[in-house]
Amino acid sequence: MCKITIVILFTVGVNVVLFFLPINYDFILSSINNKKFSLGYPGNKIVFIGGSNVLVGIDSGYVKGKYTSGYQPVNMGLYFGYGLPFFLETVKPYVRAGDIYVISPEYDLLMEGQYPNDNARKWCLAANPIYSIKNVYTSQLLDLPRDIMLLNKNKLYCFIKLLLRRRNVFTDDGYVYYKDTFDSYGDPKVEFFKKSTDGSMERTVGRKIDKETIKLINEFYVYCSNRMAKVVFAYPCYPVEEYSKNPALIDSLHLYLQKNLSAPLMGRPQDYMLPMDYFTNSVHHLNDRGKSCRTQILLSIMAKNHIIASGNSLPSLQPSKEFGEPQ
Repeated sequence: MCKITIVILFTVGVNVVLFFLPINYDFILSSINNKKFSLGYPGNKIVFIGGSNVLVGIDSGYVKGKYTSGYQPVNMGLYFGYGLPFFLETVKPYVRAGDIYVISPEYDLLMEGQYPNDNARKWCLAANPIYSIKNVYTSQLLDLPRDIMLLNKNKLYCFIKLLLRRRNVFTDDGYVYYKDTFDSYGDPKVEFFKKSTDGSMERTVGRKIDKETIKLINEFYVYCSNRMAKVVFAYPCYPVEEYSKNPALIDSLHLYLQKNLSAPLMGRPQDYMLPMDYFTNSVHHLNDRGKSCRTQILLSIMAKNHIIASGNSLPSLQPSKEFGEPQ
């Protein structure tokens, strides 16, 4: 019994030490750690928060070029499976007076559950252990040891690979290929999502409004306002063709947000409706043409609402006759 206890304690000790060692991971979802480091920028920031719709849907270089006030764009977008509460809690410690936070989650995040899915859960733990243990693993406690061991296994794999290549093995606990994959703003340098060869596309939107998530956005708004930072909400882009098939859910969400969201709404869902050929493999994944268009639309609406300096103009895109001009 004594030997078994020693083995258990040794195993636990090794895993705890390895978990906190500054060693890279070799998995793309660990990039959230690297993006978190960008939030420490000492000057004013404009931070875009959301899942992969933000990852491939914001041209931060264009944002930087349009600004004359020295704001640094930070693209926190990566994967909707983290859940919006995780993004908001991860950003909080870095909120500074004068910052601007643009919350633009996928519709799924507003109409489904709040917490990380199985794919993202352990990477939430790696990026924000305190939040994850308090808010995620309280109901999934038996998964905690397994997830720690899976993270450590990935670290060891990366450690050995770097060692064999004679590269520095003690760097940080982010994605080992982050600098090859993302630019300094957090935008992708590589193609993440390709157009489906058969034209198929993920089409999830959700089934009901998640009122608890809306409440958390309001709490984040108050938190930032108390620190003299701005928070706004912007809808994700969505294909006009898909919206026209079933507008009821999105329309009901807009009405609910108008009545219950504290953060200013940057336009209507229809303002961000684009033709299908602006998307790749999902209703939330824009191609380069769509990303450019969405960024310009968003900045123009923010300027009209005096969130940023005026002077930006809408891109030359014919609006849908069904919706008319963006408001």
